[in-house]
Amino acid sequence: MNTIERIVGMRWAPYLRYGFAILGPVGSAGAQFILTLELLHAVPNATFGSFSFLMVTSALATGVASALFCAPLPKLLADADEVERGAILDCLFAVNLADACLAFFLFCALGSWLNLTLAETLLFAAFAALMQIRWFARAHAYATGMQWRTVSSDVVYGLVLLCVGALMVPF
Repeated sequence: MNTIERIVGMRWAPYLRYGFAILGPVGSAGAQFILTLELLHAVPNATFGSFSFLMVTSALATGVASALFCAPLPKLLADADEVERGAILDCLFAVNLADACLAFFLFCALGSWLNLTLAETLLFAAFAALMQIRWFARAHAYATGMQWRTVSSDVVYGLVLLCVGALMVPF
């Protein structure tokens, strides 16, 4: 009997587990949707189009990084002994950090090319770089059996997006 089963009972434990499993992704998607609606009203149409393009490009970059670093992670960790596992993780964390730095500079270039302000460009580039790091850390937490960290990452991400959206609402 695990902790959840002790707290809510055997009958309700699966519902709570599935609830936590969907809480993160649904919360993140909902927060991103709300932020997008807020951007639609807060910025000029051309700027909204630029941010939309950057969001799609960021999702593509995260998908590529996920395929390269996150997808093989569970298999690599499962097949390795303790020493190899440490070396694999050191390597993947370093490569992921290099990928995040590359994403930052690429999104700086894209933001500049789209004629965004320096502040908008730097903020979005930082967002794109942090997404690379967050997504790999999320995959690592899941692959090492710490699913609560995955959910926590999604919930914190969603809350940060909601706070950013709240800052954009005119008083």
